[in-house]
Amino acid sequence: MKDKNMNAGIEELKSELTAELNKSAINHSRIIELSTQIASHDENSARFSIDAGIISRLGMELVARSETALSELVKNAYDADATTVNIYFKDYKMSGGTLTIEDNGSGMSRDTLINSFMRLSSTEKIRNPVSKKFNRKRSGRKGIGRFSAQRLGRQLTILTKSSSEDHVLRLRVNWDDYLAGKDLSFISNNLDFVDSEFSTGTTLIIEGLRDAWTDNMMKDALKSLRGLLQPFPLSKKIIKNSIDPGMSISIFRIDGDLITKVTDNVNVFKEYALAEIEGYVDFDGTGYYSISSDKLGFHQDIEELPYDSINNKFPVLRNIHLKVYYFIFGKGLIPKALAKSIHETVKDQGGIRLYRNGFRVPPYGEPKNDWLGLDASATRRSILPPHANTNFLGFIEIMEEEIQQFEELSSREGLIDNDAFTELKSFAYNVLTESTKRIAGIRDKKVKGGTIKATKSPLLSISKILDSLDHEISKSVNNTIIFDETAVELLIKRIKNVKTLVKQQTEEYLNEINMLRVLSSLGLLIGEFVHEIKRYPFYIASDIKILLQKYKDDPRSSDILIRILNNMKNLSSYTAYFDESISTNVSRELKPIELRDVVNAFIKVIKNDTSLVGIDIIDPQFKGYDLFTGPMHSSEWSSILFNLYSNSKKSIKKQSNPGRIFIKAGKLPGKVYLEFMDNGIGLDDKYKDRIFDAFFTTSVQVGSEADGNNDMAGSGLGLKIVKDIITSYGGSIFVSEPDQSFNFAIRIELPLYKESTNV
Repeated sequence: MKDKNMNAGIEELKSELTAELNKSAINHSRIIELSTQIASHDENSARFSIDAGIISRLGMELVARSETALSELVKNAYDADATTVNIYFKDYKMSGGTLTIEDNGSGMSRDTLINSFMRLSSTEKIRNPVSKKFNRKRSGRKGIGRFSAQRLGRQLTILTKSSSEDHVLRLRVNWDDYLAGKDLSFISNNLDFVDSEFSTGTTLIIEGLRDAWTDNMMKDALKSLRGLLQPFPLSKKIIKNSIDPGMSISIFRIDGDLITKVTDNVNVFKEYALAEIEGYVDFDGTGYYSISSDKLGFHQDIEELPYDSINNKFPVLRNIHLKVYYFIFGKGLIPKALAKSIHETVKDQGGIRLYRNGFRVPPYGEPKNDWLGLDASATRRSILPPHANTNFLGFIEIMEEEIQQFEELSSREGLIDNDAFTELKSFAYNVLTESTKRIAGIRDKKVKGGTIKATKSPLLSISKILDSLDHEISKSVNNTIIFDETAVELLIKRIKNVKTLVKQQTEEYLNEINMLRVLSSLGLLIGEFVHEIKRYPFYIASDIKILLQKYKDDPRSSDILIRILNNMKNLSSYTAYFDESISTNVSRELKPIELRDVVNAFIKVIKNDTSLVGIDIIDPQFKGYDLFTGPMHSSEWSSILFNLYSNSKKSIKKQSNPGRIFIKAGKLPGKVYLEFMDNGIGLDDKYKDRIFDAFFTTSVQVGSEADGNNDMAGSGLGLKIVKDIITSYGGSIFVSEPDQSFNFAIRIELPLYKESTNV
């Protein structure tokens, strides 16, 4: 019975299909539906079918935000070699309005529209990964970005024309037709030809907007769109006799007859930048940079970037370009009326963004993303000119063709930290810091902490003098050298200044040498003292134990003797620790130092002392394993940690709360770090740049021999010595932001040991 009914059903469907095929006006949708129903009766095979509700999942559910949906559609314009995209919002204040997106790209032929745009998960961009006109790397790979239009509105009209078509194609899509439960293949969309004035390109008209759009949403969308695509190409590379001019994006509001352009502050404010910085790495791996500033009247031609390589080249990095606008928010540099707005803009959008083959790579350049270490460098203050992320607006361009230098993370958020990426960060950081130092020199500002101004450097001054002389000599006429008397007087004055500066620096070097000689003598004296005294604590402790036995019935005497015995144990720990440090220092051999080892050994020694002075030494925190510095003397870490501990004790003693000290160490790409923090009185901001200077101390004024607080006094050399040790190994030391419940922190960063490194 079942087979008879099924056969009858098939025969009925066949008859209806035959009748439909014989009609003069064929209903193609009905033919597809009937064919599908007939195929469903095939008992020996099964076919996938697609529910029309998938369109909602691809549009409404995969794209959460309206701004994201808009960016997906603009990507398609970029892939089509568009140079301009105009976006219009009409009746936008409430849902139900209209959004129009116009581009002047290559447009679509009927074949492309049917077999690419209307085909789910089309492989068109995989088969043709670059665009025809500008050779742009195409963005999409999954073939579903077009369904963002369904997220934005209820109806879509596409007007498109390619150079191969005589008329404009018009496609109408009503997204409400795509209901769950219906077969996707049964739903048809009207396609016809219309007359239109534009030559090539595509216009999307999205009606029945699902969301209202505010002015702020439009500005955010514009910011997002301009951030998504590289603002303009830096590599003026000719592809098939054409130069890619990039793609401009504009958004307009339509209110009645009034059309208003939505603007963002970034492009408006660029003219108030102090300087424009550019840099690139060529195909040989050589880095270059240039600076241009109309405000300073300075235009530096392209110069080779200093690089710490034997051949002065990047081993891996190739074909990288950088363009940055530099802002300093100082008096007179930015109009007062705009200072706040510009500052807010760079605070929100500042930093260096990264674009790969025309598209942005997140999260580089997002707020609080310090991928180049600019904020950390500005905090250290070893380079004084402003160079935090909020001082820059710019981007880096990566163009890859045959050779893929960079690899994306599987999450598509960021790049793998390989050699090329490490060199990229080094290149960008060096271009920006070298440029800011050069600009500071032009402005007669201090460049480095504890150094003279860049323009007052003897070598720089001599170089300028020679340039001036060369310029004067070049003005010779008939082999007769003509000098301007004023210029000659200026040159003589500069030479005298150089002599004075050289004398000052010579005196500074001699003073430092004398200081090192004194410290060396003092170190020898301390070594002899420790060697001689190390046996006495044992003898004294033995005598105290005898006295304890004698006065065991005298509580007061016993308490005093026990206190003395504990102090002697503390002294024994110190002498043993220092004796070992001095003994190991006899050998000049350097070896990698594991921070875990030196910190634990140090805490073991000071435990008795912290108990006596009422300081809680919190268990140290170590992030990661193998926290090895480059080769150093182990005794140097004794000096470093005891100096930091001594300063913390003084700071804690100045306040009444129970003392706490916390040490943490960890690993970053290419380096290890150690932070030493306490809950003492902290440090006034005005001293942050001076505490590492020789003979500077904040404790000499506190206490004296008369009031018994001489242990609070400082020589002002401790942190100077610590800094010299750290910097001699290519590291850095600076005042950092302490963890919660602590008031002061010093951070040390040193190169991470690599087995292949020969130091």
